Amino acid sequence: MYDGLQLPTALAYSPEGKLYVAQLAGGENAANGQILLLEAGKKLVVLEGLFKPTGLAWRDDQLYIAAGPELLRSRPLDDESMSQPETLVQDLARNGRSAGHVTLLPDGALLFEQSGSVSEDETGRLFVLPPGSETAQEIARGLKNSYAHTVGPDGTIYVSDVGEDPVDGTAPPEEINVLFPNADYGWPH
Repeated sequence: MYDGLQLPTALAYSPEGKLYVAQLAGGENAANGQILLLEAGKKLVVLEGLFKPTGLAWRDDQLYIAAGPELLRSRPLDDESMSQPETLVQDLARNGRSAGHVTLLPDGALLFEQSGSVSEDETGRLFVLPPGSETAQEIARGLKNSYAHTVGPDGTIYVSDVGEDPVDGTAPPEEINVLFPNADYGWPH
């Protein structure tokens, strides 16, 4: 068991079975985020100074990190540290909140999202980054806060949509959606 984590947001096992954890390590809007390696009862900071790291996924020997308006990539080095993150996708429109999760799909593509904001037209979208590509492709829109996604045993992709703002003074709807490519799930309409 590990204690003393500072606002952990995501975890992912490397191909070698090592556990990595993202944590904010400060306020939500501080650029204090860290990636930790948890091993043998020790917490080793392997990356720091990240803005809102909320999603982690390994593809081969590369760690992908959802961090604010960016998707980053890093690689482990021989001394249990990580390479300086490389920005793969940047300047994604967003609502100022966290970026959500990164999911490795069965075909090797990475699924990630940018949360919705009524003042930003290009928000509330899901993207994939295919293997071997450095260009993200939009695959769905109209999802306010699709912070988490998973792949079912049959390959179906499920996406949460967390309602955030009250609607007529009541709790907003929260959904689990089946992902259909190029679908519009209706938010903010």
